[in-house]
Amino acid sequence: MSRIRVLIVDDYQPFRATVEALLELEGDFEVVAQGGSGSRAVELARDHAPDVIVTDLDMPGMSGDELARRLRESHSTARVLILTGSDVSDDVRLAHAAGAAYLRKDETADRLVDVVRELGTQSNR
Repeated sequence: MSRIRVLIVDDYQPFRATVEALLELEGDFEVVAQGGSGSRAVELARDHAPDVIVTDLDMPGMSGDELARRLRESHSTARVLILTGSDVSDDVRLAHAAGAAYLRKDETADRLVDVVRELGTQSNR
């Protein structure tokens, strides 16, 4: 069974490292890259072809929903999970309109792992 390839994008490096450590403990994930901005994420997605991109909503240069839209327009098969502290209904609507899944950062670690795994199995690998 192949591992689910994950790209983590957040402007706070300790958060990226924490998510990476959590996913790597599971054994069925491979974190292929990390980035601190939406524009960098576009490059990393092109270079590493992840199955899932875990990204924050609010980042320098490009929001998570804009990142999801750009990836969809470029015909990327990566699934996008917007992981954020916001639960403002407009933010949720923007994420879904962009074709992204949405999860709050205060969810449990188990829930995060489950959602990333589910998205990874939906990716067209």
